[in-house]
Amino acid sequence: MKKSWPYLILLVGVMVLIGYISQRHAGRRINWEPNYRIDSKIPFGCYLTDRYINSTMSVEPEYVKQTIYTFLRDTAVVQHNYVIINETFEPSALDVIELCRFVNDGNTVFISAGDFGLLGDSLKIFAADPMYHHMQQDSNKTLNAAMAYNSDTVRMNLVNPALTLKQPATYDRSWISYAFTDLRPNDITILGIDASGYPNFISYKYGEGKFLFHCMPEAFCNYYAAKRNNSKYIFGALSYLPDQATFIDQNYKIAKIDNEDTRRFLLSQPALKLAYFIVIIAGIVALLFGGKRRQRPVPLSVGYRNTTLDFVEQVGALYYRQSDHSNIVEKKINYFLESVRSRFFVSTILIDDRLVEKVTALSGVPHQQVLHLFTMINMMRTTSGHSSRDLKLLVTTIREFNQRSKR
Repeated sequence: MKKSWPYLILLVGVMVLIGYISQRHAGRRINWEPNYRIDSKIPFGCYLTDRYINSTMSVEPEYVKQTIYTFLRDTAVVQHNYVIINETFEPSALDVIELCRFVNDGNTVFISAGDFGLLGDSLKIFAADPMYHHMQQDSNKTLNAAMAYNSDTVRMNLVNPALTLKQPATYDRSWISYAFTDLRPNDITILGIDASGYPNFISYKYGEGKFLFHCMPEAFCNYYAAKRNNSKYIFGALSYLPDQATFIDQNYKIAKIDNEDTRRFLLSQPALKLAYFIVIIAGIVALLFGGKRRQRPVPLSVGYRNTTLDFVEQVGALYYRQSDHSNIVEKKINYFLESVRSRFFVSTILIDDRLVEKVTALSGVPHQQVLHLFTMINMMRTTSGHSSRDLKLLVTTIREFNQRSKR
């Protein structure tokens, strides 16, 4: 492991150098993904709109990171604004009930979205693409004429003469071009229209308060708000909000950030993000190099061996090399007689017919075989100079007796 540390340090250094060079020479990428977050400075964030609201309101806004139902269910507030800007607004049924109660109590809700979900269904407020509505309204219009209406550039203006712009606010790169096509309630006031005269900004009287529905949220993004004429449109649209305490939504967003994610600041900064991933890669490399065991191998501990058999083999080999068969025969006989005494509890001092009868009865071995064994023992005890053949015959006879014996 000690030998690999210089290579590990060199590898990490090369990685840091490559990351630094790539950061210096790489052009800064622009994130065109919409998120409509008030604290986001990317083109389709709403940071500038938040600055406009702060500059026009005498009370600093409060940013809400909860659902409408969770935030408003235990509060009874009046003379407040609630601002919601997102590509689509998809509240739950409980959110809709709580939001309608909030407006009914005399508050104002400003919603800019391409679709209003259950709230639009409840209030009969629907937004649609004007191109399709344009084709449905006049059956004589050809598809080419309808397509000529649909452009990637949207123009909007406010109806109030005091707020009408000399030049309509222009929005290129737009992919949301909706308008309110079927407005039935009598409590609706048109506040803004597009270039074809379709309403895209309305006021809906509800109880003691009102809803302000705007169906093009892109108008409030940084990319368009930075343009002078468009910024006038934003000021004019937001001027319909009374000068009072304001809640600004941060929950119903496309790119909602989990508040529990402690890495969000690290990952939001390019330099810290690079360092973060370098540390992770360096840690993985360190694990690969340092994965070997650092301690010495544990020695194998062998238990004590039973050397009895080894001793017997050595003694047997010694006797075999010396060819002292008579000595072995004597020991074999003594060992056998000792086993007879311990198994059958008889005396073997005198080997006679009485002993043969007792051993036959107790062992269950045929009388003839027992008599043959003890006759051989008597004969070998009285003679000397035994050969290896005599020894083998004795051993075989004793083994056969032991195999047939019942005790």
